[in-house]
Amino acid sequence: MSRLLKYGLIVIAILILGLGITYVIFINTFDLFDDPEKKIVETVYDYEGLRQASIYNYRANTLTMLSIGVSVDLVSKTSKNDSKEFVVFSAYPLFDSIEIKWISFDTLQIIYPNDCEIITQTDKVVFSDSTLNVNVVFANKDSLYENKINRLINQIENKENTRIKIDSINSGISINLKEIKELRDSIEIAFDGYFYGEPVTLIHNRKNIFQDTLRTEESMGFSTDVRFKRGLTNNKFILLLEGKKYEFVEDNKYNFIHISDTRDGFSIVYTNKGYVYD
Repeated sequence: MSRLLKYGLIVIAILILGLGITYVIFINTFDLFDDPEKKIVETVYDYEGLRQASIYNYRANTLTMLSIGVSVDLVSKTSKNDSKEFVVFSAYPLFDSIEIKWISFDTLQIIYPNDCEIITQTDKVVFSDSTLNVNVVFANKDSLYENKINRLINQIENKENTRIKIDSINSGISINLKEIKELRDSIEIAFDGYFYGEPVTLIHNRKNIFQDTLRTEESMGFSTDVRFKRGLTNNKFILLLEGKKYEFVEDNKYNFIHISDTRDGFSIVYTNKGYVYD
C-alpha cells in the first residue's frame, strides 16, 4: 500500500511539473502579461523646450485592443523624482486620433474623440521645480466642432439671403446602379464652373460644415465636391460664397446638387446625374 502511495505521489509531482513548464512556455511565447510596448506617434514641446508631451499607442497584451495614451515629462531630468513619465490620459479603443497642444507655457490641451472609453485622465503634473508644473485641460472633439458651427451660424444669422435660381434636372437617371446605391444614404454637392480661389463655407443641417478654397480645373470645369449624410426628412444648406449668403433645401429626392458659377450667372441644380452638361 505504501508503494502504491509512493508511485502515486511521483506521478502527481511529474504532472504538476509538466503543467508548470507548459505554462511558462505559453506565457513566454505569447507575452500575454508582459509590460505593454509603446509606439510614440507624436511629441510636442512647450514654448521653451523644457517639457515634452507625447502621444503613444500601446497594447497591454495580445488579448487587448489597441489603446492610446498621453505622457508628460521633462526634457532634462535633474532629479530622481522627475525621471519618470507621467501618464495624463489614456483611452481605448483607438478609433480616431487625439490632438495635443501647449496653449500656454504651463497648460497642455488634449482633444479626444467622443467614441473612446477613457481609462486615465489627470489634470495636473507636479515636478520638483514647481515652476515647471503642468496643468492639463481636456476638450471633446465633437463638442469643439459643434461649437465652431454654432459660432459661425450666429455670425451670419442676420446676414441677408441672396436670391438664387434653383433648377431640377432628372431626365435619365444614371444607369450605374452601384453609384446610385452608394448615394442612398448621402448627398453629393459638386462645385463646378468658374471658381478661381474663392473661399466657400457650406453648412448642412446646422451640424456639418465644409470649408475650402475653390479652384476650377480648366480641363474639367470642375472645382471640388463633398458628401453629407442625408437628413431624416430633408437637407438644409447655408452657403457662404463670394461674400454672399444663400439658403436652400433639398427634400431627399435627388442624389446630386451642382453649384455653378457660370458666365451667365450663379445657379444651383438638383439632379440624379453625376454630371451636368449644357
